[in-house]
Amino acid sequence: MGTHVVQAMTGRLPLVVTRIRRPGQHIARAYRALVDSGSTWTLAHVDIAAALGVTPAELDAGRTEWLGGVGGTTARASGLRMHLAIGPKAPDLVELADAWVFFTTARLPGGVDLLLGQHDALERLTFAQMNHPPAPGFVLHRPIARRSQ
Repeated sequence: MGTHVVQAMTGRLPLVVTRIRRPGQHIARAYRALVDSGSTWTLAHVDIAAALGVTPAELDAGRTEWLGGVGGTTARASGLRMHLAIGPKAPDLVELADAWVFFTTARLPGGVDLLLGQHDALERLTFAQMNHPPAPGFVLHRPIARRSQ
């Protein structure tokens, strides 16, 4: 398991390949994720849940949150614990076990598959974005443990 991901920007967006799987599964599916510091939760469309074998009954039994979007729109989301592996390939993957992912019928902005949001993903990682030339990019990494004084 890696400690950091260094990634070039796609246009001006921090996009990164993220693999998602259900706890206990060994096969993860890769999706395009936007690191979104403005999103409260990590979000995915319900089509991804179905691809992972999650049933509608499991979604209905999941943790419910109401999402507010730009323009005052709201959408229901069902949260389940998933395993995330963030980064293009091993060994440069940052793994988040038992992370909350909220599945919604709302389409995500920019045609991305996932939004990596504040709660759970960015609470466990440090995110730094560099928008300056010659090579705009970003870094996601696990925080370095602080030693007590």
